[in-house]
Amino acid sequence: MAEVYRVLKPSGLLLIYDLVTTSKYDATNRRHRQLVESLQYACGMPQLHTIDELIESAREHRMHLIDRIDLSERTGSPFYACFTDASPMLMRLFESTICNQLIRIAEAVSEGA
Repeated sequence: MAEVYRVLKPSGLLLIYDLVTTSKYDATNRRHRQLVESLQYACGMPQLHTIDELIESAREHRMHLIDRIDLSERTGSPFYACFTDASPMLMRLFESTICNQLIRIAEAVSEGA
């Protein structure tokens, strides 16, 4: 955020489109943890931040929130549906030996770069 603030023009705007956990996330709920961990693993992402952490980080760097849209509140299938039992084929692919090997190869290549 410090670098964003440094290069942002005065009165400039920053749009962040990111996956974060909301206040509805309960780390003690096994199902919640499983969904988030599956998402992080499948996308090769680090641990997700909370929306509050993201907003606070911006605030610490002299930026303030003008508006926000929570896509998890939209109707229809939730964005994470492909990481649940609703999409067993995709989950089988993510959990397959081939996918795991590809992830290990990508990790090894990125460590060597």
